[in-house]
Amino acid sequence: MRNVQLKQDTNKNVTLIDSMVWYDFNRSHGILFPEGEYVLEAEDDDYYYFTAPSSLEFRTFQDR
Repeated sequence: MRNVQLKQDTNKNVTLIDSMVWYDFNRSHGILFPEGEYVLEAEDDDYYYFTAPSSLEFRTFQDR
C-alpha cells in the first residue's frame, strides 16, 4: 500500500501512437498497453500513476 496524492498536470501525460507489449524475462507472459493518451492520476515520492485510455491486456504465451 502506498500513500499517493491525486494530481492533474497536462504536461505529464503520455501518448502511445501504437500499442506496446512488455514481456517478462522468458517471454512467456506479457502486458499490452493500448494506444492512446495516458492521463496522470496521482503521484508519490517515487512514481507517477497514469490512467490508461482503455483496459490493459495480460497475456500468457505457450509454445505450440
